[in-house]
Amino acid sequence: EAMKKRAELLEQSIQVMVGLKPETAASSTGPAAAKAAAKAPAAAAAEVLSRPAPPSGVAAVAAVAGAVAEGATEVDTGQFEPGQRFRKDGKCGKNAPSRLQDGALVECDASGNAPCCSREGECTLSDAACNCKECLDYRVIVPAAGQDVPPPLVRSSDQQGDSTVVVVIPFRDREGHLVKFKQYWRWFARSGNHPRKVKRWEIFVVEQFDSLTFSRGWCFNVGLAVATAQKSASEDLTSAKRLEFDCAVVQDIDYLPEKKVDYSECEVPMQLSSEIDRYGWKTPYEKSAGGIVGMSEKHWRQINGFGNNYFGWGGEDDELHHRLRLNNLLYGDCYPHCQKNDHRKGKTGIAIKRPPKGHGRFSGEHMHSANHTKRITDAAAYKANLQMLAEIANNGNRWKSDGLSSLAFRIVDMNTDKTDSETFGITHHHVRAHRGKHTFDLHGMPLAVPLALCKDGAAAGSGAAGDAVWTVASLGSAVPYDLASLRAL
Repeated sequence: EAMKKRAELLEQSIQVMVGLKPETAASSTGPAAAKAAAKAPAAAAAEVLSRPAPPSGVAAVAAVAGAVAEGATEVDTGQFEPGQRFRKDGKCGKNAPSRLQDGALVECDASGNAPCCSREGECTLSDAACNCKECLDYRVIVPAAGQDVPPPLVRSSDQQGDSTVVVVIPFRDREGHLVKFKQYWRWFARSGNHPRKVKRWEIFVVEQFDSLTFSRGWCFNVGLAVATAQKSASEDLTSAKRLEFDCAVVQDIDYLPEKKVDYSECEVPMQLSSEIDRYGWKTPYEKSAGGIVGMSEKHWRQINGFGNNYFGWGGEDDELHHRLRLNNLLYGDCYPHCQKNDHRKGKTGIAIKRPPKGHGRFSGEHMHSANHTKRITDAAAYKANLQMLAEIANNGNRWKSDGLSSLAFRIVDMNTDKTDSETFGITHHHVRAHRGKHTFDLHGMPLAVPLALCKDGAAAGSGAAGDAVWTVASLGSAVPYDLASLRAL
């Protein structure tokens, strides 16, 4: 009976819409309603009534309801400029008075000052509208020139924590940092976000095991190659070792995330560390792509990862900006360096995308008291870095052949620690890698050690300088990777 009555009411609505019962509109809702009914789109209503009669019963109710709904979403052409998908009055989404001609929801101007559609159906730039579960941030779906428009993205950061994230830490001589990092990550994995965003953490500490100057980008490439079992990079990898994950993040060990940093946010390349304490809670400069950066495997491979040949401090992160630029993957505007009334606010293609204010805070206060290496230790390497950076800044093509595609290494040692897996969802992988494809075996190599090093701290400090007694022996089956292991031999 309820369905029958509803069908009758819907049928009356259609008749009022096409003017068959103007007196009903006037008597039930007044002269204003009758005047509005007279202005209803006649063509659309006539098309509705010209359809074949629907079947009886429930199907009839559904058919009539659908007809009324379609009539209600007729395009209001006065609100649109030719070719635009957003309204002049800033209305958007499900609550907009109309839909687009193709039936899709009305969008917001991704390059304007109000790119986010709020749950109330208003285009704005507020943090709430750009980050809520039902909201859409159209800045992340603006296509590069010549590309098709992808469907709107709902932020994964507001979904339940079922993501798997690979975190790669380029590493050398930072054992003190590593101990603190592991302790801190237990807290962050459990309390960094509510609800939890990440279900599984696969953390790869990649140690460059050679005598060359440190290469941060190369270390990240090794970590991603191990996580994805990229056999072309190393014969020590097999397909069975591949991990399935959502995001891969390059992580500096001396910067730790505060609450609300979402490592599962990587629909587009994202500089998670957009607010760093030592830079006044900003990035060091507008086009910075350094620090903690997350992407999908697809995007890392699209840009061919980092360059393998940056040694020492500086350059590889600035080149990352250009790799993203040359692949049309810069979805950020001038934030957090926008000036007051900056016309670039909301315009993509300026920098890597960054999370909204308050969601990108990283602090080094826990780590900066620990041992630090000098930034520039090899002047010749730094000069070569600047030359490579100048090449790509001038739209050079070296990036296509220098990166993941040309990566070559051998695994010296790799161990996996699942101590924190059950409680915190964290698995630690420590990878020691040697550059090149030639066999590299430590076990037959000689190790020269001063005997004082094998004693405790007090004994080790005794004796005059230059009086050290050394011993030399082959490593054999047990390779000591730290001082405690060495003293246990």
